[in-house]
Amino acid sequence: MAVRSRLEQQQHVRDKIQTTQLVKRLMLHSLADGDIMTTSQVHAARVLLNKVIPDMKEVEHSGSIVAQMNHLMGFDKPDA
Repeated sequence: MAVRSRLEQQQHVRDKIQTTQLVKRLMLHSLADGDIMTTSQVHAARVLLNKVIPDMKEVEHSGSIVAQMNHLMGFDKPDA
């Protein structure tokens, strides 16, 4: 059982490393020297920005929201 868990973890680490390498390549490509960006560089930059900055799309909630509120009030006796 431990061997299987270790193999799954190793694959997970490999996937993360590959993802990191792809992001680095996209960054290098999108930040390449030159005043004018190519279409490919613009696309790479947009992909990276979408990973960092969330896309602010309108979301519509359908359904009900149920909330429970408890109010606690306490009074201290004045010192005599």
